[in-house]
Amino acid sequence: DFIRERNSIKELLAVAIRKDLFSFFQQVGQEAHFSLQRISLNCFSIDELYRRFFPNLIGQSLLVNFTERGFEMVVSDEQNFLDFNFKPYTPFLQDIEQLSENEVFSAFSAGVDEIQKPGVAESSMYSISQIFLFGTYFKSH
Repeated sequence: DFIRERNSIKELLAVAIRKDLFSFFQQVGQEAHFSLQRISLNCFSIDELYRRFFPNLIGQSLLVNFTERGFEMVVSDEQNFLDFNFKPYTPFLQDIEQLSENEVFSAFSAGVDEIQKPGVAESSMYSISQIFLFGTYFKSH
């Protein structure tokens, strides 16, 4: 889990907001006939960009958005998005600018493993054929 400063009022507000947002996203997912366990507002925009730029790709793709404090990972296929996961770079939610390339790569590798084999799954859940890396904090070197 993430380690953060304790403030009960902020935590209550955060839980209430997350609960409302989760209900909203769950309703959107049900109306769109998605069978997702986790969802984020960014899933929709990331998936839409993927479809606009690569309309003819077939197979499953992993779309990885490099954010300030972690990766947003969306698995999509030719019809809709299948899964979403947020993987922080570190348990302390450190800024990517404070980390070495090896630390970021290690977190990326763990994130891909986590989305492929959640929990104690023995085989991969997805047959990912492409991985797209992007985002404000993505550096291609």
